[in-house]
Amino acid sequence: MVNDPLVTIIIPMYNESATIGELLSRLTKLEGSYEVIVVDDASTDSGNEIVCKYPEVKLLTHSENLGKSDAIQSGLKVASGDIILIQDADLEYPTTNIPKLIRPIINNETSVVYGKRVNTGSFLPISLIAKFTISRLVYLLFGKSVEDVNTGHKVFKKTCLDGVLLSSKRFSFCAEVTIRLIQNSVKIHEVPIDYFPRTKNEGKKISYFDGFGIVKTIFSLKLQKSGK
Repeated sequence: MVNDPLVTIIIPMYNESATIGELLSRLTKLEGSYEVIVVDDASTDSGNEIVCKYPEVKLLTHSENLGKSDAIQSGLKVASGDIILIQDADLEYPTTNIPKLIRPIINNETSVVYGKRVNTGSFLPISLIAKFTISRLVYLLFGKSVEDVNTGHKVFKKTCLDGVLLSSKRFSFCAEVTIRLIQNSVKIHEVPIDYFPRTKNEGKKISYFDGFGIVKTIFSLKLQKSGK
């Protein structure tokens, strides 16, 4: 619709040539006003060439692989929308989730929406443990319950992120931005979404190493808050 606010969709991409074309094709079919930014984090496959087939999509490139957090932050620097939506480059998070994720913000019901993955039976055991552990840590250390901190579908009013210092690396963005919002007394509204997890053989990139990095980030932010 003409009066819809502009929604910037930021897509971090690293070696996702198998899915990025299908994802962009689906995004172009969404009704509303969207700006799509793909941040290529020094991919070594043909993903860049596929994105270039969509002239309406903005493509940013990193000369070296910096990780998901840096890719998102690069996208935020050039985003024009009043609403920011984070979208993974694979098809784990279907684009059909997007209208119900942005609706509470458009209706001025909230400023931040997280897509809550509820089909936990389809999770890999390690992913289910990570989901519970990280959410529990955030609750114990910061006093707010967020059921799905690590969800790949997050939506923000851009003003919520103005002045928010984000310095985390790789997959720690989710924990850091969640904690920064909690510290700023911003309420996070969670909406159930569809989710179709892929395996490592299918291209999933998060690892045990990243899990330790996320936990380290959470404790580091707690120490900063405590002034230690």
